[in-house]
Amino acid sequence: MILLRLRVPVTSPVAPATVAGVAIGFGAQRVVGDLLSGFFLLSEDQYGVGDLVQIAQPNQLTATGTVEAVSLRTTRLRTSTGELVVIPNGAILQVVNRSRDWARVTVDVPVQLEADIDRAAEALREVGAEMAVNEGWSGLLLEAPTVTGVESIEVGYANLRVVARTLPAKAPEVSRELRRRAIGALRTAGLTPPTPRS
Repeated sequence: MILLRLRVPVTSPVAPATVAGVAIGFGAQRVVGDLLSGFFLLSEDQYGVGDLVQIAQPNQLTATGTVEAVSLRTTRLRTSTGELVVIPNGAILQVVNRSRDWARVTVDVPVQLEADIDRAAEALREVGAEMAVNEGWSGLLLEAPTVTGVESIEVGYANLRVVARTLPAKAPEVSRELRRRAIGALRTAGLTPPTPRS
C-alpha cells in the first residue's frame, strides 16, 4: 500500500518475489525436517557422543564412525581414517549403534580337513576358557567364548566357529585376540592352519 501511495509499480517484482518465496519455503521445509529428526534422535537417545555407529542415508550411502557431536540439525561422525562426515538429521534412514548393551564376536578358524576336528575344537574351547579368566580380557567378555562347531566346509579346510559376547565397541579387540590365541593353540596342538590355495 505504501508503494502504491508513492506510485511505485508493484506488478514487475511479483513474479521474482513468488519464486523467491517458493525457494525459501522449500529450504525451510528441509531445515524443519532436519530439526524434527534431530529432536527425536536426542529425545529417544538413539546414540550419543562417543558411540560407534553406522548411518544409512538415501541412495544407499552409509557412513560409519564415532559420533563427535549431535545437534538438532546435524550429526558429525569421525571415520576410522580420520575423515569428518556431517550428516543432516533429516537424511538419516537407519542407525546401527555398535556401542549399546553388548556386541557379538564371531571368528571362523580354518582347520585342514585331514586334521582331527574334535581335537581342534577342544583346543579352541581351552582358548575361550583361558581368555575368560585372563585378568586383561575377562572384563571385556560377558561370557566365555564358545565353539559352536563346523560352520562351513571349503576346498581343503573346514571353518570352526568361535562365538563370544563382549562389551560394546570392544568387538574388534576381542576378535583379534581370539584369532591370535587360536593360531597359537592350533600350533601347540600340532594342527597347522591350512595354506591358502592360489
